[in-house]
Amino acid sequence: MIPQIKKTDSLLTITVDDVSYIEDRYLINHLEANGYFDGSVDRVELSLRYVSHINSLCITEIIHIYNRFGDALRGGEVKMALVDLQPPMLNVLRLMQVGPFLELRPLA
Repeated sequence: MIPQIKKTDSLLTITVDDVSYIEDRYLINHLEANGYFDGSVDRVELSLRYVSHINSLCITEIIHIYNRFGDALRGGEVKMALVDLQPPMLNVLRLMQVGPFLELRPLA
Protein backbone atom coordinates (compact mmCIF):
# COMPACT_ATOMS: atom_id res chain seq x y z
CA MET A 1 0.00 0.00 0.00
CA ILE A 2 1.29 3.45 -0.86
CA PRO A 3 2.00 5.49 2.29
CA GLN A 4 -1.11 7.13 3.70
CA ILE A 5 -0.63 10.78 4.65
CA LYS A 6 -3.02 12.93 6.65
CA LYS A 7 -2.46 16.51 7.78
CA THR A 8 -4.44 17.98 10.68
CA ASP A 9 -3.35 21.51 11.57
CA SER A 10 0.40 21.22 12.24
CA LEU A 11 0.35 17.41 12.74
CA LEU A 12 1.29 15.14 9.85
CA THR A 13 0.42 11.46 10.23
CA ILE A 14 2.06 8.98 7.86
CA THR A 15 1.35 5.25 7.72
CA VAL A 16 3.82 3.01 5.92
CA ASP A 17 3.49 -0.75 5.49
CA ASP A 18 6.69 -1.40 3.53
CA VAL A 19 10.06 0.16 4.32
CA SER A 20 10.97 0.19 0.63
CA TYR A 21 8.84 3.36 0.33
CA ILE A 22 11.24 4.98 2.79
CA GLU A 23 14.48 3.35 1.58
CA ASP A 24 13.85 4.18 -2.09
CA ARG A 25 13.18 7.84 -1.17
CA TYR A 26 9.60 7.59 -2.43
CA LEU A 27 8.26 9.05 0.81
CA ILE A 28 10.62 12.02 1.07
CA ASN A 29 10.16 12.80 -2.64
CA HIS A 30 6.37 12.59 -2.27
CA LEU A 31 6.44 14.90 0.76
CA GLU A 32 8.60 17.38 -1.17
CA ALA A 33 6.49 17.26 -4.34
CA ASN A 34 3.27 17.84 -2.40
CA GLY A 35 4.50 20.80 -0.38
CA TYR A 36 4.64 19.25 3.08
CA PHE A 37 8.04 20.86 3.80
CA ASP A 38 6.49 24.35 3.79
CA GLY A 39 7.06 25.11 7.48
CA SER A 40 3.47 24.41 8.55
CA VAL A 41 4.25 21.01 10.10
CA ASP A 42 5.85 20.84 13.54
CA ARG A 43 4.71 17.35 14.59
CA VAL A 44 5.10 14.14 12.59
CA GLU A 45 3.87 10.67 13.51
CA LEU A 46 5.23 7.88 11.34
CA SER A 47 3.24 4.69 11.91
CA LEU A 48 5.16 1.50 11.25
CA ARG A 49 2.42 -0.84 12.51
CA TYR A 50 2.66 -3.20 9.53
CA VAL A 51 6.44 -3.11 9.16
CA SER A 52 8.24 -6.20 10.42
CA HIS A 53 11.86 -5.14 9.90
CA ILE A 54 13.98 -2.03 9.66
CA ASN A 55 17.56 -1.43 8.57
CA SER A 56 20.14 1.33 8.72
CA LEU A 57 19.20 2.74 5.29
CA CYS A 58 15.60 3.15 6.41
CA ILE A 59 16.66 4.84 9.65
CA THR A 60 18.96 7.17 7.70
CA GLU A 61 16.05 8.19 5.45
CA ILE A 62 13.78 8.75 8.47
CA ILE A 63 16.46 11.06 9.88
CA HIS A 64 16.58 12.90 6.51
CA ILE A 65 12.80 13.39 6.71
CA TYR A 66 13.13 14.65 10.29
CA ASN A 67 15.85 17.10 9.22
CA ARG A 68 13.81 18.37 6.24
CA PHE A 69 10.88 19.21 8.51
CA GLY A 70 13.28 20.91 10.94
CA ASP A 71 14.88 22.93 8.12
CA ALA A 72 11.42 24.00 6.93
CA LEU A 73 10.72 25.44 10.39
CA ARG A 74 13.83 27.64 10.05
CA GLY A 75 15.35 26.88 13.40
CA GLY A 76 12.16 25.64 15.01
CA GLU A 77 12.01 22.14 16.37
CA VAL A 78 9.94 19.41 14.82
CA LYS A 79 8.68 16.65 17.08
CA MET A 80 8.75 13.33 15.30
CA ALA A 81 7.48 10.03 16.66
CA LEU A 82 7.77 6.53 15.28
CA VAL A 83 4.54 4.93 16.44
CA ASP A 84 2.90 1.50 16.53
CA LEU A 85 6.29 -0.20 16.74
CA GLN A 86 6.38 -3.97 17.10
CA PRO A 87 8.60 -5.13 20.01
CA PRO A 88 11.57 -6.33 17.88
CA MET A 89 11.68 -3.03 15.96
CA LEU A 90 11.36 -1.04 19.17
CA ASN A 91 14.35 -2.90 20.61
CA VAL A 92 16.48 -2.30 17.49
CA LEU A 93 15.65 1.41 17.47
CA ARG A 94 16.49 1.71 21.17
CA LEU A 95 19.84 -0.01 20.53
CA MET A 96 20.53 2.46 17.72
CA GLN A 97 19.89 5.31 20.19
CA VAL A 98 17.55 7.33 18.00
CA GLY A 99 15.54 8.28 21.09
CA PRO A 100 17.11 11.71 21.65
CA PHE A 101 15.34 13.14 18.60
CA LEU A 102 12.72 10.54 17.66
CA GLU A 103 10.04 9.54 20.14
CA LEU A 104 9.48 5.78 20.07
CA ARG A 105 5.99 4.47 20.81
CA PRO A 106 5.22 0.75 21.01
CA LEU A 107 2.31 -0.96 19.32
CA ALA A 108 -0.75 -0.47 21.51
